Amino acid sequence: MWRHQPTPPTRPTPRPRSPIITWRRAILAALVFLGLGYLGSRVPRPNHVPTVEAEALNRQVLEAQRRALGPEHPNTLTAIDNLALLLKARGKLDEAEPLFRQVLEAQRRALGPEHPNTLTAIDNLARVLWARDKLDEAEPLFRQVLEVQRRVLGPEHPNTLTAIDNLAGVLLVRGKLDEAEPLFRQVLEVQRRVLGPEHPNTLTSMSDLALVLQARGKLGYRPKLDEAEALSRQVLEVQRRVLGPEHPNTLTAMSLLALVLEARGKLDEAEALNRQVLEARRRILGPEHPDTLSSMSGLAIFLLDRRKPSEAEPILRELLQVRRTQPKDLPDLANTLSALGRALTDTGKAREAEPRLHEALEIRRKVLPKGHWLTANTESRLGGCLTKQGRYDEAEPFLLNSYPTIASAPGVPPARVRLALERNIALYEAWGKPEKASAWRVKLMDLDFPADPFAR
Repeated sequence: MWRHQPTPPTRPTPRPRSPIITWRRAILAALVFLGLGYLGSRVPRPNHVPTVEAEALNRQVLEAQRRALGPEHPNTLTAIDNLALLLKARGKLDEAEPLFRQVLEAQRRALGPEHPNTLTAIDNLARVLWARDKLDEAEPLFRQVLEVQRRVLGPEHPNTLTAIDNLAGVLLVRGKLDEAEPLFRQVLEVQRRVLGPEHPNTLTSMSDLALVLQARGKLGYRPKLDEAEALSRQVLEVQRRVLGPEHPNTLTAMSLLALVLEARGKLDEAEALNRQVLEARRRILGPEHPDTLSSMSGLAIFLLDRRKPSEAEPILRELLQVRRTQPKDLPDLANTLSALGRALTDTGKAREAEPRLHEALEIRRKVLPKGHWLTANTESRLGGCLTKQGRYDEAEPFLLNSYPTIASAPGVPPARVRLALERNIALYEAWGKPEKASAWRVKLMDLDFPADPFAR
């Protein structure tokens, strides 16, 4: 049975931290997808999805506990929590969220707001909110857990460090890089001092810091990339020496280094690393392992950004076949559909791209908060696709309505803003409206040569 044991009330126990925990891999995959960034990333699902039978069994257990013990008995709450965790693992996030809320409300009432079990319930809810891209709701919950852990357990307790790490992760995903960086540095400083420079937890913290430095470098703080590359190479050197060249941790470290190298403009070296990681993961983990799928997505996005859509297209077609076997409302499906739509548009197959982009847009409108920039980005891609088909009247509202969100949302990579601007210029050039095209060219020049290079 899918089990979850709450933290014991008398002695809080930290979650184990590991250099390959899926939390880190999800943030890394997230960053790859967006170009600094897949900053709309979710908390990851387990590698092995529970079966339909397991879900049915957990529902039976919960129903029995409710009948026998009542809705707020500790055993009933554990059964609710177990079912919610299983549903989250199966991608049924809309069903999991109200169950996590139910457990939290009962724990607060019965145990108080600072009991370890209540904090576990807050953390579980925050994670599913992250998974649903409700980051504005998840962030204050992570802050609440951290505030209590710092006050009750002290600033260097393992639980406190985990809470700092969780908050820093969601801040990174939200594009609040100035706030995330010092938190990651704080965790790393403690890990180095307490555990040593080559402990797995220290390496994880080094990778976390490298991620935020890479993201800041992509947004214009170029000196951050020197430190990000040095950290990434150090992590990879240790992983290769200790674990071997094809250990999953080593491959994750290679992916991180590739991300940093891409940000530094070392594109040939980054592409070679991305291809090496994908080949190894296919061979070692299998073609449908989550890490393999992450590598496929990362390489495809990398190739699209290098203006190699014909190389990205077959990877994305293969990836879509796998995503179709997963629940249709998963953000991963929308990500793949949107990327494939872009690849098809860029290879002259706009008519084939259009239904993929419409489907991606429908999913994103359903699962993302209103006004999310990923939804706007898909609208911009759809507008570009319609432009390629000569349907200018239909393309214009998609392009014009999406641009303000893409240009103003925190954490949006400049490369995505640039592509949106280029689509708007292409619309008016193809439509025979040179004055409007020129106005958008001015905006593109402002992006390339801003008065304040650190304004974004």
